[in-house]
Amino acid sequence: MQFDFSISQLFKVKSSAIIILSPQSIKLYSPQEQQKIAKILLQMGLASQKAQGLPLPITSLQYIVKHNHTVILLVDNDKAVGIHKIGLKHLFQYDNSGKAHELTAFCCLDFYVHESCQRNGLGTLLFKVAECIFGVKADFWAFDKPSPKLFAFLKKNYHIDVRIDYELQVSKYAMSTKAVNTVGSSCAQILKDQKLGRVKFDAVGNFDESQVYTNQLNLLRQYLPNEVKCQSDAFTVLEMKEMSLNAYQQQDSSAQQKVTKRAEQVEEEMQVKKPVSQHQQIPSAGKSRDFQTRGNSCGGGQSNGFW
Repeated sequence: MQFDFSISQLFKVKSSAIIILSPQSIKLYSPQEQQKIAKILLQMGLASQKAQGLPLPITSLQYIVKHNHTVILLVDNDKAVGIHKIGLKHLFQYDNSGKAHELTAFCCLDFYVHESCQRNGLGTLLFKVAECIFGVKADFWAFDKPSPKLFAFLKKNYHIDVRIDYELQVSKYAMSTKAVNTVGSSCAQILKDQKLGRVKFDAVGNFDESQVYTNQLNLLRQYLPNEVKCQSDAFTVLEMKEMSLNAYQQQDSSAQQKVTKRAEQVEEEMQVKKPVSQHQQIPSAGKSRDFQTRGNSCGGGQSNGFW
């Protein structure tokens, strides 16, 4: 999707780039630049709305700031080619036995790759970047009102079928029973430890909203089992970015097969690597990056207590 201004100049990148947009990283841009970012997000949000058959667009600059979400924007040669909006949500999810779990879920809130760029590994790339930001595998996320295309994507790339589990949820967030039980148990343990004074987490202390969100995210990751944690690092993501964009630019099916193979190798490598430190994240905000990854590693957030 092209615009009447240069995306490359706006984000200070050369050609292709992964842009991380959060309430904090957006503050780095001037008011004029923020207007351009708002236009990009609005048009991509409208395209996503149309593709998913939603009544209203769910991605905009105002929405990100108000709800403390993070948008991963993929650009290539002055075109916006994909978005992935993520964030934390306080949900009540049911497992397949009918038991309700109160939990903080890692959520996929909007996901769209431009029609001209699909089936070239760009969707997988957007998910890998999100896994790096969350530090949690996509198998254990919640998916907001998933479309049939997203159900198919998850089944093909992550071998999870949450369609049946989705029917159990009043929240309209699809989440596998395994994810509900695993994340729910971790959240229950956090609340128990808070009541016993083992965890001192102040959501309204002497730090700003971004620190609240980061502390909330890191606390939850500490309690999750290692099988849930994602071990991908920024350099793996950047490698996959180059492979995916090459496949897209060349419209080469063999190149796309290489992307899929590399994604599978990454999954295997995750099983043997040591757990990533809670402070190990993708590159943080800056006005330019030599390796063409821009933005903040996570968004801000407001919370009452742990939730």
